Amino acid sequence: MGESKALTAGIGYTIGNLLIKGIVFFSLPIFTRILSPEDYGIVNTYTAYNAIFCMVLGLSLHTSFRAAKLKFAGEGELDRYTSSLLPIYLIGIVIGIFFLKKISVEFALFQGLSSDLLIYLLVIDAAFTGLLHLYNARISLDYQYKKYLWMSLFLTSASMVLSVFFILFPFSDQRYMGRIWGGFLPLLCLICYIVYTLIKKAPAIPNYRFWRFGIFYSLPLIPHGLALVLMGQCDRIMIQHFNGAYDVGIYSLAANVSIILLVISQSLDSSWGVWFFEKMSHQRIEDIYHKSSEYIALFTAVGVLLIAAAPDIIRIMSSGEYWAAKDVVIVLLWGNYFSFLYLSIVHYEYFYNKTYLVLIGTVLSATLNVGLNYYTIPLYGYMAAAYTTLVSYVLNFLFHYVIIFFLYKHRPLNVYTTFLYIFYTAIAGSISLLYQNEYVLRYGIVMIILLLVYRMNYISVNTKWKKILMRYKNRGVQ
Repeated sequence: MGESKALTAGIGYTIGNLLIKGIVFFSLPIFTRILSPEDYGIVNTYTAYNAIFCMVLGLSLHTSFRAAKLKFAGEGELDRYTSSLLPIYLIGIVIGIFFLKKISVEFALFQGLSSDLLIYLLVIDAAFTGLLHLYNARISLDYQYKKYLWMSLFLTSASMVLSVFFILFPFSDQRYMGRIWGGFLPLLCLICYIVYTLIKKAPAIPNYRFWRFGIFYSLPLIPHGLALVLMGQCDRIMIQHFNGAYDVGIYSLAANVSIILLVISQSLDSSWGVWFFEKMSHQRIEDIYHKSSEYIALFTAVGVLLIAAAPDIIRIMSSGEYWAAKDVVIVLLWGNYFSFLYLSIVHYEYFYNKTYLVLIGTVLSATLNVGLNYYTIPLYGYMAAAYTTLVSYVLNFLFHYVIIFFLYKHRPLNVYTTFLYIFYTAIAGSISLLYQNEYVLRYGIVMIILLLVYRMNYISVNTKWKKILMRYKNRGVQ
């Protein structure tokens, strides 16, 4: 019964996430047509800061709930634990406003977010987002995926409707403010509901034992989470700093379109990870090695198609002001391809409980990304940010491959086929960059690449099955 419930909830969460991300993706043509690249850039700079400060102000407390369920197993104790954490977010808002206001004045870090109102709103928004993560983590313990879905659907839909209204009417002179307020007000309504629901079950009274457990458990995870956020968001912040909001708008559209490949890889990984752990627990390492080639072949086909179609997606999703994003999105999609390759092998480290290696790789990649951005964006603009992201993902993948190969003596991937798949995506990316207006050439070469991928995978699968059949025949003869 428990396994069935978990499976149903897992499917519900996956479908819901894809549906909600789909709504956000298909809303892009609306906002790129009613927001100028500069306004769109300010909104995305705000979103980038929000993601970073959410991680800090929320202290990653949502990560503690699986352990808290075991630690506080008494009747109603988990509800008391959850409610007792609420004052931490209030304290975070007070400290955050003081700190951000001070550094924004002294160091001018918040270009494009210079008004006091936006800084106050940013802090409250980030803390509320952290509280939403906390509540989602709590209800996931009871497999309440339906509640998660309706909250996410409300937040996404209401944010879209209100944002369009605010952009066109009250904030027609400052359209970026309309988008920001349109996203904040539905979140505020949801937070009021969450706080009411939690306090109804248990009072929000600070508790030393609960706070000590939650903070000490979650604090070590902040660097890893922060490094992941920086990998995804520091580009926009640094482009804003060096080049301004207009360039952020161009880059952000490309980044938001390239997320499609990331969503697909994460959805596939939810199934691959479960299968991987089952095989590893039975020491079926060869099965993983062989199946990984088929897995990567499938994703390569999807990646190549998206890379080829990327310039046309940008044209459909935006007005002519944004079409400079066509080059950027191709490079970012290729970077996300390497992110998938990293995801396909990192489960070895999770299986052996070497999560510190995951942390080291992520922190090194994020540091490299920030450093390269600092030196290259002033020289080459937002295009440099796309290539530094690609370089960071490539080196992160290679770091983990080397660790797994030399430390655990495993061959996580077939080097020959993986290299060819990488080569095919590079060819697809190069053709898409150089021949954006040559539709026949672009899609013709992509079709050839897809046939080569299919042919390689077909030969690999047939060879594997022939070996298995020969093994059984030899046993029969003996």
